[in-house]
Amino acid sequence: VSVYMYIYNRKYMQVHENVHMKMKDVEVACSLSHRKAMETFLADTDATHALIMEDDALPTPALEKVAISANASDLKDVFVQLAKTSYDSDWQGLNLGRCWEFCDEVRVQVSLTTGLNITSGIRNQCAHAYMLTRKGASMLIDSKINGPEDEYRVHVKGFAYHETSPRIFTQSRGKQSGIHGTELKLPECVQRKKNRRNI
Repeated sequence: VSVYMYIYNRKYMQVHENVHMKMKDVEVACSLSHRKAMETFLADTDATHALIMEDDALPTPALEKVAISANASDLKDVFVQLAKTSYDSDWQGLNLGRCWEFCDEVRVQVSLTTGLNITSGIRNQCAHAYMLTRKGASMLIDSKINGPEDEYRVHVKGFAYHETSPRIFTQSRGKQSGIHGTELKLPECVQRKKNRRNI
């Protein structure tokens, strides 16, 4: 599985009808790069699933444990097994690197023998590593980009976006990493604040 990057062009953004003009340039560039990867995936009519990763995605220790438990000869075997869970839990998108999630509130959809669970996401933030079905890619491409890549997709009507628990990828916070800068930590789980109605 390959990751294809799209070079951001301001002129393209101005004529692209699905881009919300109040977004920051870097957010638009990120979203258009992801969409280019989705379009490339859909152009390959033999591909049933896509694995899309940003260049600063890093594997967590959980990924190694999953690979060992699955007796996988390489990581491709792990991703093939994960792709197959879309048939059991009917997801169109699977976040492999969730962050800022209310982990104690998510529901387990599928429990794998490797110790990994597929859960229904609530916040389902971070988009540095995820998988899509063909239907999921089509749904995202057809939707309006009205916020950062990881935030708008959880609001796309009918888009079933699940996540792995625990996450098997995190994101490097090195120099020039991420659209939110290097100072922002990316915890996998957080507690919902009880004194606020909406978070």
